[in-house]
Amino acid sequence: MAAKFSACGFTQRAPVIAPIEKMNPISTSRPAPRRVGGGSTMTKRIAPSSPSSRAPVASQTVQTCIVHLLRQSLDFVSCKDRKPVATALKGVYRAPDAAAAEKALAEFDAGEWGRRYAAIGQSWRRAWSEVVPFYAFPEGVRKIVYTTNAIEALNSKLRRAVRARGHFPTDDAALKLLFLVLNRSEKEWKMPPREEAMAKAQVAVIFGERFTRAMAG
Repeated sequence: MAAKFSACGFTQRAPVIAPIEKMNPISTSRPAPRRVGGGSTMTKRIAPSSPSSRAPVASQTVQTCIVHLLRQSLDFVSCKDRKPVATALKGVYRAPDAAAAEKALAEFDAGEWGRRYAAIGQSWRRAWSEVVPFYAFPEGVRKIVYTTNAIEALNSKLRRAVRARGHFPTDDAALKLLFLVLNRSEKEWKMPPREEAMAKAQVAVIFGERFTRAMAG
């Protein structure tokens, strides 16, 4: 379902990008960096995303991960206040539409927790353009797209496999390992989400021809 939904032009995104220093690119059997030309050092590193590279194409809808946005909000909160703050934020992400959500966020900002932890409202407003698409979907679709946890669980398996192997003689060897991990993981995907059938019908109405092409692809 996730693959077909993505093919329709709907993209999920976590609100926080990991620092470059924490990313572990696949290493080769040569631990030392290669020297190119006049002695300059070339290392494999993932460049940070620029705003232009993150911008969606016209046919895409980008949705930030609500669960990660909530976790990020609680990073600003002391341990004893986390439960009531999380409860107060429910009015925002459980709102029936974008207008009601914006009103709930304004009420949160004006309330006790919003005044005490002003950074929370600011973080939600910075991501607001990638939060509001969520409210256009019916409840059945929301339950599937509100989090990227399933995607990150798969990414975690890939990272663990790469770390366990350590070094690879060629890029093809690394790709073969990733293929085997994906192939093994696919066998675990036997039970679809309970809401998938209803969500699929709603997505077919929302995306129309794009959904039909994705299902046929």
